Amino acid sequence: AGVDCSADSRPLSVQLEVAIHNPSSFAFLPLGSVEMLIQSADLQPFARCTTVAPIGLPHGNSTIMLTGTINVGQSDANRRAFSGALEKLLAGKPTPLEPSFARVSTALYDSALGGLTVPADLPGLPGGGARIFNRVSLLLDPAANLFELAGRPIWGNSLHDAARLDVTNPFNVTLAVLGLSASVEYEGEAIASVVVPQLLPPVLLPPLWSGVVDRRFPVELDAPIAKLQALLGRLAFGSVAVSLRANITLRTGNLTNLTVAYRQENVSVALGR
Repeated sequence: AGVDCSADSRPLSVQLEVAIHNPSSFAFLPLGSVEMLIQSADLQPFARCTTVAPIGLPHGNSTIMLTGTINVGQSDANRRAFSGALEKLLAGKPTPLEPSFARVSTALYDSALGGLTVPADLPGLPGGGARIFNRVSLLLDPAANLFELAGRPIWGNSLHDAARLDVTNPFNVTLAVLGLSASVEYEGEAIASVVVPQLLPPVLLPPLWSGVVDRRFPVELDAPIAKLQALLGRLAFGSVAVSLRANITLRTGNLTNLTVAYRQENVSVALGR
């Protein structure tokens, strides 16, 4: 699927390549133009599309092209369903959908197929999913932080620093990041967090863009002193790999306040400027 829209609030356009299997012994020829209503598995609105050109459905396997708009309502249930689809896309997992024939231009087949539902899966992004976070650059002085930790109790230590994020927008659509909450794990333990409930102004990520976001994000390093000392010591000589669990609040096109849960392993963290 490919999506394209500008940074304004117009509905998102969508193009879908649909693989179809007709198990019957006869062909539906010609169907003509077909309009499909696509819903999520729990029957929340997802998209409304039409065929690019008149089609037919031969016996066996075939492929058709659909174009239309993302058609998601503004209720909490609508947004949750669409956010869930984005989460599966990012994780490389299929999303079950419920497409149905809304209209067929050939009257005979319109009567036969109108309202018929044909369950389908929207594949996840290839390669096992997306990698949004390319690199995290911590803006801190390890020597100064180690000195600061030396005068603190063994437990309940925290350091407040900042970071820059090198990210990739895996979608062919402009994303406005409205908020970010993330937990960072190092060697199986939570050691840091980034909490920015509201980004003002929002961070705009152009379609398929990759690069360093021009924003400093607050980071709280919070772990037992021995863990923080080990981490800071390793950062002084190179990068470390962490796991990141995030909730990202987005706006795209006319869809707003979409909160997407995302997890990524082996995120590179190093010192930056």
